[in-house]
Amino acid sequence: MYNQVLTPETMFPSFISKYQTVDVLALTSLLCISLVLLSYLVLPRPSKANMQKISVALSLFTLTSARTFTMFQSYSPTFCQNSIQGATFHNPRCGVQAFILAFGIHSSILWASMRAYTVLALITYQRSLNSIRWRAGINAVCWGVPLCFAVGTIGSKSVVYEFSGNCGPRPSLQIGLFVVPSIVSHLC
Repeated sequence: MYNQVLTPETMFPSFISKYQTVDVLALTSLLCISLVLLSYLVLPRPSKANMQKISVALSLFTLTSARTFTMFQSYSPTFCQNSIQGATFHNPRCGVQAFILAFGIHSSILWASMRAYTVLALITYQRSLNSIRWRAGINAVCWGVPLCFAVGTIGSKSVVYEFSGNCGPRPSLQIGLFVVPSIVSHLC
């Protein structure tokens, strides 16, 4: 008889080349972001580093690092519960990937928005926002709100693998957890 183990690789062989392409792009992005972070930390004056630039780079690094769970290795431990079912929040690798993805998406959006607002305030109001209170406030918002959404994603127990190359909330919840907060953060 035919005795083959069912995995994403054997069930969907056409996805393998697409996932490998995404892995190469993710690795390239991680290396580039790492170089940017290294230049900000080692050469702060020549790179004109500041807290917001470093925070944007850190949030993008976090977002891209979600791909390390599957980068150049078998996808089954992350995306499969068993040989037939896709992964859910019960799979630790899938749950952690969903947490990092949710945290990275929201922190990247908020830090990019905060960077744009700071530049706008500098140009429009001719003042720099550098007080300790301002820095503490934007750190609390730009790291705290994403943490709440990431915990909410895991707490909703709706984390699944849906053939997107990542574990995340069910598609029915993605509008509420990703799309609406992204639009609201850019409107504020």
